[in-house]
Amino acid sequence: VSIRLANKFILTPKGLDTVGKVTHSGEPKMNLVFGDRVYVDFFRSDYKDTVQVGQKFYVIRRIKNVDNPAGGGTIGTLIKKKAVVQVTDIRSSPRNKRKLVFEGVVTDAEESIQRGDRLIPYKPEIRNLVPHFTDTLITGHIAEGDKQQLMISNNDFVFLNIGLKDGVKDGLQLYVVRRGDGIDFGGDKHLPDVPVARVMIVEAWDTVSTAYVVSLDQALVIGDRLTTVVE
Repeated sequence: VSIRLANKFILTPKGLDTVGKVTHSGEPKMNLVFGDRVYVDFFRSDYKDTVQVGQKFYVIRRIKNVDNPAGGGTIGTLIKKKAVVQVTDIRSSPRNKRKLVFEGVVTDAEESIQRGDRLIPYKPEIRNLVPHFTDTLITGHIAEGDKQQLMISNNDFVFLNIGLKDGVKDGLQLYVVRRGDGIDFGGDKHLPDVPVARVMIVEAWDTVSTAYVVSLDQALVIGDRLTTVVE
């Protein structure tokens, strides 16, 4: 199945480094938009050597830290993908032949970008996934909604507090489960878990992941529990 990651927000693990930033523009204006020419630079010299013409990068804005609903502090940073910059030319500076100049163009702009905005590597937004289940028990929680919404609906994207290190892989489907009716808190621990929705992993990092809500019977909320096996 092919899914387009239309979500404009991503949850990245703690410690994800940006690789560069927007430094200048070919336009005498502060806010740069679709089609504008920009110049970018990269922080590490060894990384610069790997950049090629045609390569894309997300221009991002950090939104907030996301807490683990199961406790234990922050699990990552919520980031907005403001735009995409594609490298169109790489050449030596006329004043310093040892310094590379990276020219690019703003594409797929969700909002205007500014000089100083940071870059992270681009990932293709069309994902070819093989939906599957597993008998191995993996549990987790919904940590945040794609739009920071309170009520999460069908076809929304959600961010989870589990990732590759927990056994999660792209295409894996998990059940969202609840116990009892949500009214008699603490008095329903003896009741079985009941599936109320199903989500599919579309992008897994080491410790967090993005999932797509495939189906649901009730609106979901942050903190809802996930499992691969329903007893």
